[in-house]
Amino acid sequence: MATESGICNSALSKLGNNRINSLTEGTPAANLCLEQYGKLRDHLLRSHDWNFAASRVKLAQLSSTPGFGYDYQYALPSDWMRTISVHPADSRRQHITDYATESTGAEGRVLRTDYPDVYLRYVRKVEDPNVMDPAFREALAWRLALELAVPLAKSGALRDRMAAGFEDALAIAKSIDGQDDPPQTLPDGSWVTARH
Repeated sequence: MATESGICNSALSKLGNNRINSLTEGTPAANLCLEQYGKLRDHLLRSHDWNFAASRVKLAQLSSTPGFGYDYQYALPSDWMRTISVHPADSRRQHITDYATESTGAEGRVLRTDYPDVYLRYVRKVEDPNVMDPAFREALAWRLALELAVPLAKSGALRDRMAAGFEDALAIAKSIDGQDDPPQTLPDGSWVTARH
Protein backbone atom coordinates (compact mmCIF):
# COMPACT_ATOMS: atom_id res chain seq x y z
CA MET A 1 0.00 0.00 0.00
CA ALA A 2 1.42 3.37 -1.04
CA THR A 3 1.65 6.15 1.54
CA GLU A 4 2.80 9.76 1.64
CA SER A 5 5.62 8.80 4.00
CA GLY A 6 6.59 6.00 1.59
CA ILE A 7 6.95 8.51 -1.25
CA CYS A 8 8.96 10.78 1.05
CA ASN A 9 11.18 7.85 2.09
CA SER A 10 11.81 7.07 -1.57
CA ALA A 11 12.97 10.69 -1.98
CA LEU A 12 15.10 10.54 1.15
CA SER A 13 16.76 7.30 0.04
CA LYS A 14 17.75 8.95 -3.25
CA LEU A 15 19.54 11.55 -1.12
CA GLY A 16 21.19 8.94 1.14
CA ASN A 17 19.20 10.24 4.11
CA ASN A 18 17.60 8.27 6.96
CA ARG A 19 13.98 7.15 6.63
CA ILE A 20 11.12 8.76 8.51
CA ASN A 21 8.19 7.04 10.23
CA SER A 22 5.67 9.80 9.52
CA LEU A 23 5.53 13.33 8.16
CA THR A 24 4.62 14.62 11.63
CA GLU A 25 7.41 13.04 13.68
CA GLY A 26 9.23 16.36 14.07
CA THR A 27 12.64 15.47 12.63
CA PRO A 28 14.24 17.93 10.18
CA ALA A 29 13.65 15.54 7.26
CA ALA A 30 10.01 14.94 8.24
CA ASN A 31 9.39 18.68 8.68
CA LEU A 32 10.78 19.41 5.22
CA CYS A 33 8.73 16.59 3.69
CA LEU A 34 5.59 17.89 5.38
CA GLU A 35 6.31 21.41 4.12
CA GLN A 36 7.03 20.39 0.52
CA TYR A 37 5.00 17.24 -0.21
CA GLY A 38 1.52 18.73 -0.81
CA LYS A 39 2.61 21.66 -2.91
CA LEU A 40 4.94 19.54 -5.07
CA ARG A 41 2.22 16.90 -5.55
CA ASP A 42 -0.25 19.59 -6.67
CA HIS A 43 2.31 21.22 -8.96
CA LEU A 44 3.00 17.87 -10.61
CA LEU A 45 -0.73 17.15 -10.97
CA ARG A 46 -1.23 20.48 -12.76
CA SER A 47 1.69 19.84 -15.13
CA HIS A 48 -0.02 17.19 -17.28
CA ASP A 49 -3.41 15.68 -18.14
CA TRP A 50 -2.85 12.58 -15.98
CA ASN A 51 -5.35 9.81 -16.76
CA PHE A 52 -5.55 8.64 -13.14
CA ALA A 53 -6.61 12.17 -12.12
CA ALA A 54 -8.99 12.91 -15.02
CA SER A 55 -12.65 13.42 -14.21
CA ARG A 56 -15.82 14.55 -15.99
CA VAL A 57 -18.73 16.59 -14.69
CA LYS A 58 -21.62 18.77 -15.82
CA LEU A 59 -21.04 22.16 -14.25
CA ALA A 60 -23.67 23.93 -12.17
CA GLN A 61 -24.60 27.31 -13.59
CA LEU A 62 -24.35 30.13 -11.06
CA SER A 63 -27.22 32.60 -10.65
CA SER A 64 -24.81 35.54 -10.93
CA THR A 65 -23.57 36.55 -14.36
CA PRO A 66 -20.19 37.93 -15.42
CA GLY A 67 -19.90 41.70 -15.56
CA PHE A 68 -18.99 41.59 -19.25
CA GLY A 69 -17.52 39.37 -21.95
CA TYR A 70 -19.54 36.21 -21.27
CA ASP A 71 -23.19 35.33 -20.65
CA TYR A 72 -22.83 32.57 -18.05
CA GLN A 73 -20.54 31.44 -15.28
CA TYR A 74 -20.18 28.07 -13.58
CA ALA A 75 -18.71 26.91 -10.31
CA LEU A 76 -15.64 24.73 -10.81
CA PRO A 77 -15.49 21.50 -8.76
CA SER A 78 -13.82 21.86 -5.37
CA ASP A 79 -11.13 19.35 -6.43
CA TRP A 80 -10.41 21.13 -9.76
CA MET A 81 -6.70 21.47 -10.55
CA ARG A 82 -6.63 22.04 -14.31
CA THR A 83 -9.04 22.13 -17.24
CA ILE A 84 -8.54 19.51 -19.94
CA SER A 85 -11.53 20.35 -22.15
CA VAL A 86 -14.88 22.16 -22.06
CA HIS A 87 -17.91 20.94 -24.02
CA PRO A 88 -21.22 22.69 -24.80
CA ALA A 89 -23.23 19.47 -24.62
CA ASP A 90 -22.78 15.91 -23.48
CA SER A 91 -20.43 15.34 -26.42
CA ARG A 92 -16.81 14.28 -26.54
CA ARG A 93 -16.18 15.68 -30.02
CA GLN A 94 -17.29 19.29 -29.80
CA HIS A 95 -15.06 21.53 -27.67
CA ILE A 96 -15.62 25.07 -26.51
CA THR A 97 -12.62 27.23 -27.30
CA ASP A 98 -13.96 30.54 -25.99
CA TYR A 99 -14.04 30.34 -22.20
CA ALA A 100 -12.19 31.81 -19.25
CA THR A 101 -11.27 30.34 -15.88
CA GLU A 102 -11.17 33.15 -13.36
CA SER A 103 -11.31 33.72 -9.64
CA THR A 104 -14.06 35.76 -8.01
CA GLY A 105 -14.40 36.84 -4.42
CA ALA A 106 -17.77 35.29 -3.63
CA GLU A 107 -17.91 32.20 -5.86
CA GLY A 108 -14.23 31.29 -5.85
CA ARG A 109 -12.89 29.86 -9.12
CA VAL A 110 -15.41 29.95 -11.95
CA LEU A 111 -15.57 29.07 -15.61
CA ARG A 112 -17.14 31.72 -17.86
CA THR A 113 -18.54 31.14 -21.33
CA ASP A 114 -21.52 31.91 -23.59
CA TYR A 115 -23.04 28.41 -23.43
CA PRO A 116 -26.05 27.64 -21.19
CA ASP A 117 -24.95 24.04 -20.50
CA VAL A 118 -21.32 23.11 -19.93
CA TYR A 119 -19.57 19.80 -19.42
CA LEU A 120 -16.03 19.80 -18.08
CA ARG A 121 -13.18 17.31 -18.33
CA TYR A 122 -10.53 18.22 -15.79
CA VAL A 123 -7.59 17.11 -13.67
CA ARG A 124 -8.77 16.65 -10.10
CA LYS A 125 -6.75 16.89 -6.91
CA VAL A 126 -5.66 13.38 -5.93
CA GLU A 127 -4.39 13.08 -2.37
CA ASP A 128 -4.50 9.28 -1.96
CA PRO A 129 -1.17 7.82 -3.16
CA ASN A 130 -2.94 4.52 -3.95
CA VAL A 131 -4.95 6.26 -6.69
CA MET A 132 -1.80 7.69 -8.27
CA ASP A 133 -0.07 5.80 -11.04
CA PRO A 134 3.18 4.17 -9.78
CA ALA A 135 5.22 6.10 -12.36
CA PHE A 136 3.67 9.37 -11.11
CA ARG A 137 4.60 8.44 -7.52
CA GLU A 138 8.19 7.81 -8.63
CA ALA A 139 8.35 11.16 -10.44
CA LEU A 140 6.95 12.83 -7.32
CA ALA A 141 9.64 11.17 -5.18
CA TRP A 142 12.35 12.47 -7.53
CA ARG A 143 10.79 15.96 -7.47
CA LEU A 144 10.76 15.89 -3.68
CA ALA A 145 14.39 14.71 -3.62
CA LEU A 146 15.29 17.60 -5.90
CA GLU A 147 13.67 20.08 -3.49
CA LEU A 148 15.26 18.52 -0.39
CA ALA A 149 18.81 18.08 -1.75
CA VAL A 150 20.16 21.44 -0.61
CA PRO A 151 18.36 21.78 2.75
CA LEU A 152 19.21 18.22 3.86
CA ALA A 153 22.45 17.33 2.06
CA LYS A 154 23.80 20.86 1.49
CA SER A 155 24.92 19.77 -1.97
CA GLY A 156 24.39 21.58 -5.24
CA ALA A 157 25.94 18.68 -7.15
CA LEU A 158 23.46 16.27 -5.58
CA ARG A 159 20.64 18.67 -6.47
CA ASP A 160 21.79 18.56 -10.12
CA ARG A 161 21.70 14.74 -10.07
CA MET A 162 18.19 14.84 -8.56
CA ALA A 163 17.11 17.29 -11.29
CA ALA A 164 18.32 14.88 -13.99
CA GLY A 165 16.61 11.96 -12.24
CA PHE A 166 13.37 13.94 -12.00
CA GLU A 167 13.42 14.83 -15.71
CA ASP A 168 13.91 11.15 -16.62
CA ALA A 169 11.20 9.96 -14.22
CA LEU A 170 8.75 12.60 -15.45
CA ALA A 171 9.35 11.66 -19.09
CA ILE A 172 8.73 7.99 -18.26
CA ALA A 173 5.57 8.80 -16.28
CA LYS A 174 4.16 10.94 -19.11
CA SER A 175 5.03 8.27 -21.68
CA ILE A 176 3.30 5.52 -19.70
CA ASP A 177 0.31 7.79 -19.10
CA GLY A 178 0.11 8.59 -22.82
CA GLN A 179 0.02 4.90 -23.71
CA ASP A 180 -3.27 4.61 -21.84
CA ASP A 181 -4.92 7.15 -24.15
CA PRO A 182 -6.79 5.92 -27.23
CA PRO A 183 -5.88 7.55 -30.54
CA GLN A 184 -7.51 10.96 -30.72
CA THR A 185 -10.36 11.22 -33.21
CA LEU A 186 -10.57 14.65 -34.77
CA PRO A 187 -13.87 16.03 -36.06
CA ASP A 188 -14.44 16.04 -39.82
CA GLY A 189 -13.20 19.20 -41.53
CA SER A 190 -15.41 21.43 -43.66
CA TRP A 191 -14.17 19.84 -46.89
CA VAL A 192 -15.31 16.38 -45.71
CA THR A 193 -18.75 17.55 -44.53
CA ALA A 194 -19.24 19.53 -47.78
CA ARG A 195 -18.81 16.33 -49.81
CA HIS A 196 -21.62 14.55 -47.91
